[in-house]
Amino acid sequence: MRRFCFSTALVLAASPVTAADYSFAPLTPVHEFTEYGYSSSTWSGQYLGASIGGQNNRITVPGNGVLEGFGLIGGFFAGVNYEQDGLVYGVEADVDWNGYDQAAACATPAWYCAVQGSLRSRLGYAVDSFHVYGTAGIAAATVGGYGWTAGLGAEFAFSDELFARAEYRYTALGSANSWHDQTQTGVVSHAFRTGIGYKF
Repeated sequence: MRRFCFSTALVLAASPVTAADYSFAPLTPVHEFTEYGYSSSTWSGQYLGASIGGQNNRITVPGNGVLEGFGLIGGFFAGVNYEQDGLVYGVEADVDWNGYDQAAACATPAWYCAVQGSLRSRLGYAVDSFHVYGTAGIAAATVGGYGWTAGLGAEFAFSDELFARAEYRYTALGSANSWHDQTQTGVVSHAFRTGIGYKF
């Protein structure tokens, strides 16, 4: 009985010390648990960037047949994002130069025939530094006129400001976008872009 009482007394005496040890133990900062890459706090904000890629073009010229070919594309984009509980939504505009020789489908100078752009909405979901999204909106080009574009993309944040992206987009312009008027030049394109952006 004495041995039991003595053991109990030792346990009770040691308990405050043990509790004190735990209460004053330093806590590991949350950011030290991030094993891979950068953990972005938010995707909200305005941004701008530059992109480069390739585009497959199919141009139907009434009375002159079909032109098909691949060209390099490059340009600039700018937009604004809003994030709420991982849901990211916003608006983006871009302008590109298309390296495919479209002079046969457009008046000279040839560089003028290669300008294209779009204004689109974006909706996606972000998990820390990774963001996937869909995008759709209106598009225009000096060959084909007006139409629409839609696609999918993914972005990765390296810091609060710097991010990279990869994106695919389908675009239909002119008669390719209209069943009732086949007198216009029609353009269908499939484009893949990579880019780098800066958020501020």
